[in-house]
Amino acid sequence: MKAKSISKYIRQSPRKIRIVLDEIRGKRVGNALDYLHFSPLKASYVIEKTVRSAVANLMQSIEDSNRSEERFSRN
Repeated sequence: MKAKSISKYIRQSPRKIRIVLDEIRGKRVGNALDYLHFSPLKASYVIEKTVRSAVANLMQSIEDSNRSEERFSRN
């Protein structure tokens, strides 16, 4: 499944953020969060916050879809 989260108004250059994004791209969520949490780069904090938000959005959408299936299958 896919989840989406957007961070706006980040006061850092895209080049510096892209360096960190290239490191975590393609990794599993747990490994990416571990890398971001222990990385000393400033961009890691912003990206970690965004990834955690995307995970929360995904979990919420899964929960909502399960509720809607239960509502229709109770008959």
